[in-house]
Amino acid sequence: MSSRHRYLLIQLRQLGDILLTTPCVNYIRRLDPDAHISFLTHKMGSLIIDQNPFVDEHLCYSDDGVWSEISFLNSLRKKRYDTVFDFMNNPRSALYTLSTRARNRISFRSSRSWAYNSLVERDTKPQYIVEEKLRMLDHFFGQPAVQDAERQKLTLPWSSENLTVTDKFFSTHPEFKEDRIRIVLSPTHRREIRQWPLESYASIADYLVEKWGALVTWIWGPGIEESQIEQVMNLCQKKTYKAPKTSFRELTAFIANNDLFVGNSNGPSHVAVATDTASLQLHGHTLARSWCPLTNRHRAIQSPEGQLNPDSAMKAISVDQVIAELESMKSLLASRKNNQVIQRNTWNSGVEHVPQELH
Repeated sequence: MSSRHRYLLIQLRQLGDILLTTPCVNYIRRLDPDAHISFLTHKMGSLIIDQNPFVDEHLCYSDDGVWSEISFLNSLRKKRYDTVFDFMNNPRSALYTLSTRARNRISFRSSRSWAYNSLVERDTKPQYIVEEKLRMLDHFFGQPAVQDAERQKLTLPWSSENLTVTDKFFSTHPEFKEDRIRIVLSPTHRREIRQWPLESYASIADYLVEKWGALVTWIWGPGIEESQIEQVMNLCQKKTYKAPKTSFRELTAFIANNDLFVGNSNGPSHVAVATDTASLQLHGHTLARSWCPLTNRHRAIQSPEGQLNPDSAMKAISVDQVIAELESMKSLLASRKNNQVIQRNTWNSGVEHVPQELH
């Protein structure tokens, strides 16, 4: 590919979806190291994209009214992109794609196919959403040229500066200096239909403390999530911990320095995958195979009711079922050597070593 080739990737929302699009940036960077790569999101995407070393330019659209939108559309045309990948595929992203006038405008076939000149058929068989996104790039480049273990690698940079909160938390609780399994539980979700009952989470926490001798910490975000954490901690019979208030990247560093994540299918579950912290996701009516990579280290439990009874699907997952899966994962959790408190001091991109044949 020419070193002048200019790519635009569009995934406007949500944080998890933006994070799940980062392997596409890695893919292009490995195939075309000299390319100019732009990524277009809502301003929330700054939490994911702004420190991504493989993105040359992060664009954010404006919500400030029609004239601001017209100005933004004109600016897209002036960028002179060669290729646009629209992973969002909604009316707004379709308009943005068309406005670029790029010679290659690629997305999945839909009612908005008028905005594109290269269409990709969706796979009829559900698959990990990352792999579905990568199929669009396979289509453009002509073959699945990147097929190694790093193909689905999520990029979420964090540095030693983001460890301050974690280090202080571990220092405040001397037991975290012991060689004990550290587990974070994430029982919250902005949609109630996707929450496993707090009573069930409390049972799991008590089991992990009593049977594993684990140190269990509840992670949370602002607003109602904090009150839910207080509720579930009051339901526990054993001692558990409430994570400190963190920024997004501080939370990433905190998860990276635990041994296991257990939670609903939410933003932190994708952060766990990004940091390669062993994880177990709980899914009700959402398809586990679409939102979890389903590897040995990253597993999911699908509700037996699934999409048949969405409102009660999460409640249909039993505590015994979760315990059985956790027991099968226990051997994956490595002991800290020499009781090292901080296991990881920074992130690993997974893109530094470009395969020779891709140069």
